[in-house]
Amino acid sequence: MDQNHCESDMEDDDGEDVKEEAMYGDGKTVNQFVQRISMAEYQKQATDYTKTAVQNLVSSPEYQRVYTRCQLCWSSWSDGQFSTNCFECGGYAMSRPCPVCRGKCESIWTRDVDMSHTNYEAHWDGDCRLPADERQGYLTQLLLSTETASELDLMDAMEDLATH
Repeated sequence: MDQNHCESDMEDDDGEDVKEEAMYGDGKTVNQFVQRISMAEYQKQATDYTKTAVQNLVSSPEYQRVYTRCQLCWSSWSDGQFSTNCFECGGYAMSRPCPVCRGKCESIWTRDVDMSHTNYEAHWDGDCRLPADERQGYLTQLLLSTETASELDLMDAMEDLATH
């Protein structure tokens, strides 16, 4: 039998086996449209397709507008919106000048959206580019000048001093 034809076993009215060939109007058979693959290959393709679909969704502008929205004041960080009196916004949208030296090092820090959402408080990723001794001076000054610093703020600042 030609590989371009698909046969299926059927029985006629008398119970006799009959071979039936599936063809489309243009003369093409099912085998010209169908590729047989193993179950393992099917599962791999399904997993790859799902990963790609999720990556496309997560990187879409529509999803980013929802994901990068402040959960306290509803500012859209990806659209450059923020509130200066909201803990989760922290006075900036998706990026900010270095908070250690207040931008003197010209380093731009980016928002850690997951941590900001989890703690309902602005969290930033970045490094101060100043030399270590100068950076420690700014951290000490920042620590001492914060009259309203909570115990957590003080511990964070001490950790920054220790790791840099």
